[in-house]
Amino acid sequence: MPATILYLHGGAYVHPLVAPHWWIVDRLVRVSGATVIVPQYELAPHGSVEEAFALLDELARRVHGRLVLAGDSAGAGLALAWTQRRRDAGERLPDALQLFSPWLDTTMTNPGIAALEPDPMLDRERLIASARSWARDRALDDPLISPGLGDLAGLPPTVVHQGGRDLLHPDALRFGRRAAPRAVRWRCAATPTASTTSSPRGGRRRRGRC
Repeated sequence: MPATILYLHGGAYVHPLVAPHWWIVDRLVRVSGATVIVPQYELAPHGSVEEAFALLDELARRVHGRLVLAGDSAGAGLALAWTQRRRDAGERLPDALQLFSPWLDTTMTNPGIAALEPDPMLDRERLIASARSWARDRALDDPLISPGLGDLAGLPPTVVHQGGRDLLHPDALRFGRRAAPRAVRWRCAATPTASTTSSPRGGRRRRGRC
């Protein structure tokens, strides 16, 4: 049975789908030949992580073959958080994760971030404000909001595509270091000189460590 990809768009949990997201979807279809489903989860301030999880649970119930969960930026963070919650509940996990420039720690306190500022696309303070809107009453270091701070054991095979000049790059590095000893099949496809990476294939990448 052909694979199904659930693709979760980025936008700091506050911005809707835009043209570059559909470009990613187009590339996913072309590269994989899979069916790609693009859930339009409710955004902050009206939406919440719990509501997004409920939507993903319902979609996962409808997929009977191989399930790949993909996302970019905030969508990648949501993908990882949902997978961790499913693992903790003993429920079916995605067969693989594809994370594009994942937003893994919404506290944005990694010391390595300062060396990458200013970022042409991302502003640290605006990201934090967006994360607070999404978190509602939760702390930003809650693993449901910052899944890179959560337990990384027992995750499915994971590929991270990450730009080397991206504010989110230091946390992708930390994720890789933490994931490797926990029996996660970790691979990183890095573009050292690029900012936010959004391509499932294309451009020059260094595979291995970010």
